[in-house]
Amino acid sequence: MPTESGDMKLLGNFRKLIDHVSGETTYKPSNDILKPAGLEAQYTAAQAATRDVPANMAAYKAAINDASRPTMRSIGSSCARAIKETEQG
Repeated sequence: MPTESGDMKLLGNFRKLIDHVSGETTYKPSNDILKPAGLEAQYTAAQAATRDVPANMAAYKAAINDASRPTMRSIGSSCARAIKETEQG
């Protein structure tokens, strides 16, 4: 799983690539996504997504914890019951 610092390093390298190709007069890709303006749009979207990681991660962890509580309780009860039955019989 990527880390925030890893994401920032990748974005820094992507920024260097954009700066490099923007200065090249011979860089003329036919695909609009690969043109400097398209790369800038991708860079901006990636920055926004990276900024949202902490908030999204907190919501994700809360949802996982809420969803797993009933399951973990039933597993605990089942294990306790199995141990008690094993000891008795």
